[in-house]
Amino acid sequence: MFLARALLTSGPSPVALSALSEVSVIAIPAQALLRFLSANPHLARRFEAVIDLTEHGLVVAATAVA
Repeated sequence: MFLARALLTSGPSPVALSALSEVSVIAIPAQALLRFLSANPHLARRFEAVIDLTEHGLVVAATAVA
C-alpha cells in the first residue's frame, strides 16, 4: 500500500513510483477516502500512522541513494 499526504491534499506528489513486476492498482478518489476517514476517526489515525511511516521510509531511502 502506498499512501502519501499529498494524495489527500491534491498537492504535488513527493515521489515517482515504478514497479519492478506486474502489480494491481486500486485508485480511490481522495474526496471519497476523506469522507470515509471522517466517518471513521480510528481508521483515520491509523492512516496517518501509515503515511508517517511511508514518508519516513522515503526520506531514509532518498538519503541512502544520495
